[in-house]
Amino acid sequence: MKHTDFLRRTWAEIDLAALRENYALLRGRVPAGAGTIAVVKADAYGHGADAVARELEAMGANAFAVSNLDEGIALREAGVTAPVLILGVTPPIYADQLEEYGITAAVNGLASARALSETGARVSVHVKFETGMGRLGIPAREPSLVAAAAEEALRIAALPGITVTGAFTHFSTADEPDDALTVRQYGLFRAVCDAAEASGLRFATRHCCNSAAAMRRPEFALDAVRLGIALYGCVPDSAEPSLFSDFPLKPVMTLKSVVSQVEDYPAGATVSYGARRLDRPARIAVVGLGYADGFSRSLSDRGLAVLGGRLCPVVGRVCMDMTMFDVTDAGPVRPGDEAVIIGGPLSAERVAALCGTINYEVLCRVGRRVPRVFRNAL
Repeated sequence: MKHTDFLRRTWAEIDLAALRENYALLRGRVPAGAGTIAVVKADAYGHGADAVARELEAMGANAFAVSNLDEGIALREAGVTAPVLILGVTPPIYADQLEEYGITAAVNGLASARALSETGARVSVHVKFETGMGRLGIPAREPSLVAAAAEEALRIAALPGITVTGAFTHFSTADEPDDALTVRQYGLFRAVCDAAEASGLRFATRHCCNSAAAMRRPEFALDAVRLGIALYGCVPDSAEPSLFSDFPLKPVMTLKSVVSQVEDYPAGATVSYGARRLDRPARIAVVGLGYADGFSRSLSDRGLAVLGGRLCPVVGRVCMDMTMFDVTDAGPVRPGDEAVIIGGPLSAERVAALCGTINYEVLCRVGRRVPRVFRNAL
């Protein structure tokens, strides 16, 4: 989308050159024999999945991962030809569409695989093993469960219409300083894959590394790594961002809005819902974004924006479509001026800290009514 093609109210600028640099940096740290699965679920973490996937496919990404069938079909309709894997559960009523669009389903056990098989469709699947996340997958979280898990995978592979093309698990603490559980999960996953292979089932694509593990434990890459949050220039959620200091990632999204009005108010005047009373005279700028755009209501009286060259605080409650900022101490601020909401000194991590959440949520919150404006496409 060109700069002149969108309503200048609130918009997200997506720097595709930064995306490419992040991909190249991460690709360079992954063993040459391992492929890359770019995770573009949730509209590429709010960045615009169609454009992001096309850019990454041109950069050599081997496959893509999405959350559900709708996201997968959208990639196909955008012209993406690389393999697409659905990480969540796909109801069997959509098996024909999996086959039609050439999308791979995840199966979390014999029952889900059998349900797909019974439709008569021909479906490619990756088998998921649960090694310690406590989420989807064939139980393999203890050594005593490995043999049974491998046997279940063999029974899945024997089902009519089902082609097992991969296996995966998901690490739960790869972004934490103590990654002993990651090491344990990797060992269990390798054990179940090795057991299945010893019985005649070879998984063409074994993958367990998310962004954090790909960055910290590249030796666990196996056949592919799943690159998610790091592609978008953010470190994986962690109490210790220094764990990833060797990776000079570049933020891909800058969220901007526009000043609608600027007025001077006396001390004691009230602002926004709940009548937040000013304790001093203040110049208040009304900016055209609110919680419907992804600017969390939890940022009421604590959020920030860059206005007039300064960090300016939110005053009062964040509204659905508008938010008020105190620009008294900023440089000149006028209607029509840009406000930076995410970007520069306001990293997604800093905004997340103000919200009491994680950078993933800050990015994914940016609503669909916010246009994505793509810069520096190939």
